Amino acid sequence: MGTGSVILRRHKGRLPRDLVDEACGALREGGLAILPTETVYGVFASASSARAVGLLRELTPATDGRWWAAWHAPDADGVIGALGIEAPIHRRLIRRLSPGPQTYSVPMTGERLEAARTRLGVAEGVLDDGLEVWARVPDFAATLRVLEAAQGPIVGKRLAAAGWGDDAELTDAIVDRAAEAGVGFALDAGRARLGAPSTVVRLTPGGYEMVREGARDARSIDRRLRRTILFVCTGNTCRSPMAAAIARDLVAKGGDGIPTEVVSAGVAAGRGSPATPEAIEAVREVGGDLEDHRSRPLTVEMLREADVVYAMTSAHLDAVLEMDSHAEARLLDPDGGDVPDPIGLPASVYRETAARLRDLIARRLEEIHE
Repeated sequence: MGTGSVILRRHKGRLPRDLVDEACGALREGGLAILPTETVYGVFASASSARAVGLLRELTPATDGRWWAAWHAPDADGVIGALGIEAPIHRRLIRRLSPGPQTYSVPMTGERLEAARTRLGVAEGVLDDGLEVWARVPDFAATLRVLEAAQGPIVGKRLAAAGWGDDAELTDAIVDRAAEAGVGFALDAGRARLGAPSTVVRLTPGGYEMVREGARDARSIDRRLRRTILFVCTGNTCRSPMAAAIARDLVAKGGDGIPTEVVSAGVAAGRGSPATPEAIEAVREVGGDLEDHRSRPLTVEMLREADVVYAMTSAHLDAVLEMDSHAEARLLDPDGGDVPDPIGLPASVYRETAARLRDLIARRLEEIHE
């Protein structure tokens, strides 16, 4: 490393094109750049530049014999595609938490690891240690613009890894040390919004584990990962509770591993009524349970909490969208048909309705693995 000067830019808000070009230029030339994220400031390098990666290694020594730098990607789909993430629960985790203050630790060895290196065009030991790859999508617009404009993957380490003290803000002392270390560009956007390191989560078979709790806690991650499916009918005593009970059974027997809550409500429902006896029996015959169901009216809050809303008829769908035009709502029947109300009809009609609901729900569950 040599002594030089840092091109220091102070800017808040949307990063103008000229500053994006300056940052990208420093990275493309094999230099280092200091950029802000929502968590802390980091020092970044082009992952495809041996010179830049060497500077970053020298600046941030290995810990316990292991060295790696996190790939800072511009979007979640880029991470999923480049790392070959296939499990629905992992794809959902990355999409639901990105951009945000998480670093994903992805166990990866052998051919799979080599394929990821090839897709990204990086050498061994840049964003992996031979056992895991690390990646994140920062939630900071200015830095995302640089990552989007950069030619090739960008890796980074937090400034604290260089032993420069508090990295929640870019002080004059840090800029001076950066110049001595050969950093060519630094963007000062004020104190980092969160001022704490990112949370590190490791993808595991069937889920994830917390490696380091940082700016986001485990409860917040669990809440974002959870999927909510909402079924809607009129009075919430027949069709929608039948659908919810059947869906719970199908999810429990053959789900995709994503924690799923299945609920129901009615656009003209009262509160506290049980399901009809015929509905209870018809659902029991196909594996569901409605004994404890009590009706409830549909609310805007329910719609906003749901990942997807399935309406029994076109009229119900209209009522949902009138209540919240942004609701992720659709007819339960993928072919656009209504599910008629069996209320007051013989038990045989309820059984037919339950059988049809099970078929329709199985088809819909195939669509929502993420």
